[in-house]
Amino acid sequence: MKKSSFAAVVFVLATSANATAVYLGSRIGYDGSESNIGWTNNTTSICMQFVEIDKGNASPCNINFYVDDHDGPYQFRGCGSGVQLYKDGVFSSGCTSEKRGISCRDSDITQKNLCDKISDDV
Repeated sequence: MKKSSFAAVVFVLATSANATAVYLGSRIGYDGSESNIGWTNNTTSICMQFVEIDKGNASPCNINFYVDDHDGPYQFRGCGSGVQLYKDGVFSSGCTSEKRGISCRDSDITQKNLCDKISDDV
C-alpha cells in the first residue's frame, strides 16, 4: 500500500510541475497609456515581463497572444461573463476573479483574473 501511495504522490508532483497559470490584468502607465496584459506564474518580474494583449481599455477577449516568449497562441473568451482561457482554439481553463494591485517603477498593474491551466500539454 505504501508503494502505490508514494507513486501517486510522485505522479501528482510531476504533473503539477508542468502546470502553468495564466493571468489577465490591466496596466496604466504613469504617462496615461493603458493596455490589457497577460503573464504566467513563470514570470519572474511582472513589471517587466508581461505581454501586451492590446492597447487601450477595450475587451482583451478574442485576441491571440503568447506568453513566456513563445507559448500560445492563447485567447481569453467570455469577457464580462465568465472568462475562459483557450490555447490553439481549444478550451484550456476556466478563470476566477483574483484581483490585486502591483506597483511598478513606470506603471500600476491590476491583476484581474487567474486561469489555471491543467498542464503545458493542453
